[in-house]
Amino acid sequence: MNPIGPALDPSNDESFRALGLFVYEFSRLIWWMRTMLPLMATKGLNDDIRFGVINQAMKIHTGEMGAQQLVDTYFAVAALIGDYDEDEAKMAAKLRSRLIPLIRLRNDFLHGEWEIGALRSTEDSQAAWTIKTETGEVTRSGGEVVPPTLSRTRPGRMHDTTTQKEYSPQQIAELAAVLQDLRGVIIEWSMILTSPVLLLDEKSGAPELQQVPPRDLSTMTDGEVRREGPLAPRSPFPPRYV
Repeated sequence: MNPIGPALDPSNDESFRALGLFVYEFSRLIWWMRTMLPLMATKGLNDDIRFGVINQAMKIHTGEMGAQQLVDTYFAVAALIGDYDEDEAKMAAKLRSRLIPLIRLRNDFLHGEWEIGALRSTEDSQAAWTIKTETGEVTRSGGEVVPPTLSRTRPGRMHDTTTQKEYSPQQIAELAAVLQDLRGVIIEWSMILTSPVLLLDEKSGAPELQQVPPRDLSTMTDGEVRREGPLAPRSPFPPRYV
């Protein structure tokens, strides 16, 4: 017999899709950081080493790292091989600072308790669910549907041990979009540090590979990392920055 309940109501599908998208985008961002770490750490070595056993061994080494540990390691190695100037160090610090709250949010999303499709009564209408036992069809009547609600319990706190917060499907989807954009930034940041960048010749427009520092493609503008460096117009197909 299939499980039945309010969560199966089709009107909740948007919430489930948004949550799934957030989890997926977070996992892809972490996958890229885990993939690029060995390539950064072995910069300058031949490809047999960079893509061989050492590469696999480093992935095994980082395989059990939590997201916070991985992010800390990634940015430490990036700073080591990047030999940043002051502006690049500020940009890297900004990127890392944007990831930290998303890691905390992901932990809340995965380790908290969700309630989706709940009804609450209003002054004018009593909430009720009706389930047909023969077919499993679920219908609702009265009241209003509560937005997806996340409960998170942290026993070590002296106050506010359990917190609750509502997230609309649109809010969750927007957070997933932020992760997607950050993934593009991290991919390009990694590529700049580990390999030549494809640029278009100023006169002929012909593609050419050049090793450039991050500051040539990115700048800090109004406290944000933006793809507005001097060579950015010559670099095709950039990921979006937010």
